[in-house]
Order: sequence, then structure tokens, then C-alpha cells
Amino acid sequence: MNPVVKNIEHPTSNTEHPMETGGTPVLWTILTEAERAALVECETIIRQGRAMFVHVGNALSRIRESRLYREKYATFEEYCLVEWEISDRYSRNLRSATDVVCALMGKNFAVLPATESQARPLTKLPREEWTEAWREVLADGQRVTASRVAEVVQRRINRMAGVSTDTEIVTKSAGEHRTSNEGNFVEAGTREERILAAAASAQAKLRELQDLIRTEDGDAAAKVVVAIRFMDDLQDHTQRVRELHASRSATGQYEQKETEGAKL
Repeated sequence: MNPVVKNIEHPTSNTEHPMETGGTPVLWTILTEAERAALVECETIIRQGRAMFVHVGNALSRIRESRLYREKYATFEEYCLVEWEISDRYSRNLRSATDVVCALMGKNFAVLPATESQARPLTKLPREEWTEAWREVLADGQRVTASRVAEVVQRRINRMAGVSTDTEIVTKSAGEHRTSNEGNFVEAGTREERILAAAASAQAKLRELQDLIRTEDGDAAAKVVVAIRFMDDLQDHTQRVRELHASRSATGQYEQKETEGAKL
């Protein structure tokens, strides 16, 4: 059971925070011992709560894989929506993010993704790239954020798509390949690869915006979340199209070889 955190007022403060009364924000540089203890207690609770997504993801995976929902529900999607009011997509995000963290746990990292939003961008990469991508996230010692992880993932997607690592957005117009950086002209690969690179870049910017807004403007934060989910859907759709094209291409090559063999 979580301990009860008592409200502790600063000895020089009024009961209202300056920010809440429209006054000038005050930075209190020194906390009392009681305040410091309360801060540690609160941050411990927050840290533990943020890490709970791994337990939730594991529980959802177990229910889905063993079909433990079948006594009352026909599908896992229906179970999630009715019992927990979460969409199938959010359930998949939790399970995928949990899979990432579990894969990284055995790699001796001092720091692991602390939230579902930090782990989820890695799922855009092949599983074998997760370890090196996370190592790159931690390499420069910057504070780990969802937008930071998304930036690393985007660079790797760019490299896989044949785009230079300093390229963020790639478009094609009138037969010319353009990048978001003036003077850099690159062959960006297939249409689907260009879309994936551009969407990953846009999503990284949206996550950066999400970090800036936080929860201080609920309406704006909600709209950014919708935009991020749209980018998720776009990348999922594009990846499926890409796999379908690859499958058709492989089938076509096989049929061509069969035809050539028959002629011989």
C-alpha cells in the first residue's frame, strides 16, 4: 500500500502558490528537511507508478495469449474495451512497449525505459536493433524522454531507408528528391520508406511538443496525443503496404522463375 503523502507548506509561503494567484513565480532554492523528505517520497511513488506499465502489459499479454477473457467475451478487443475502457490499439502499445523493456532487461543497462511512451518508439525498429538503439539513446548522457528516443529511432529508420542521418523529412516532387535541409539531395528509397521516414520525423516533433505542453493545457495536450496516434496509424498502415508489396514482389519473382524453368 502506498504511503500517504502529507501536504507540507513552505514556511515562507501562503497557502496559495504564486502561479495559481497570477503572481510572479518564485524559485525556492532551499527545501527544509521535511520538504526534502516529502519530495523523495512523492518522487518514489511517481517513479513506481510510471513503471507499472510493464506489469500491466505482461498481464494483458497473459490474458490474451491464454484467452482468459473467453468466459464473458468473444474477443480480447471487446474485453479490453468493456472491462478497462482501453482500445485494442492502446493495449497493443502497452504489450509492445513491455516486450521492449523485457528484451532490454537482460542487456545490463543501468537505465531502462521508464514509461510506455519511451519504450514504444523502439517497436518501429526490427527487434534485433532495439539494444543498439537504446544504447545510442543513453550514449550522450542526456535526460531520457520519449522525444529523444523517437529521434534516435527516426535516424535509424532514415539509414535503413537510404536517407542520410541528418535528414529529417524527405519529399518527392516533379522527379526531384528534396530534404528538409537545404542543399542535401538524396535518393530516399521507395515511396513507403519515404513516408515512414517523414512520419517518424513528424512524430518525434510531436513528442517534443508533448513534453513541452505536458498537462498544463489539457485541450492542447489531448490534440497532440490524437496527432501522435494518427502518426502511429499511418506508420502501421504504411508498413503493412510495404510488406504486401514485398510479398507480391517475391511471389512474382518465384512465378517468373517457374515460367522460365518450364520453357527450358
